[in-house]
Amino acid sequence: MANCIYCGSDTSLYQSKIPLCAECVGATDTRQPKPAPLHNDYVRRVLQLEVAETSARAETAAADFKGIIGSIPTGIPHPDGTQRIHQAAHILSNARKDMMQAHSRLDDFLRSGVLPEDFKRPEDAE
Repeated sequence: MANCIYCGSDTSLYQSKIPLCAECVGATDTRQPKPAPLHNDYVRRVLQLEVAETSARAETAAADFKGIIGSIPTGIPHPDGTQRIHQAAHILSNARKDMMQAHSRLDDFLRSGVLPEDFKRPEDAE
C-alpha cells in the first residue's frame, strides 16, 4: 500500500501513477481553485506531485519518440515521417524541460525554503 501524496494516509488508489486517497482525489479536481498553502507540508506535497506528473509525462513522450524512431522505415512519405520525428522530439524536449523545472522548484524549496511564486498569496508579496 502507498501513501497519499497530499495527506500521507494509506491508499491503494492511483491517479496518473500517483497515489491519492479518495478524499484528496476530489480536492485535486482541476475545476476547483487550489487552496491557499497553509504550511510547508502542503507545499512539499504539491511540488512532489508536480515532479511525479512531469516525470510521467516525460516517460510517455520518450516512449512515443522511441516508437516513432523504431518504426523507420515505414510507408509514410519522407516529409511526413520527418515531421513526425521533429514533432515527437519537440514534445519530448518540452516534457523534459518541465520535469527539470519541477525538480528545481522542489529542490529549491527543500534546500532553502524558497517558496515558488505561484504559491505566494497576495498579502505575502512585497
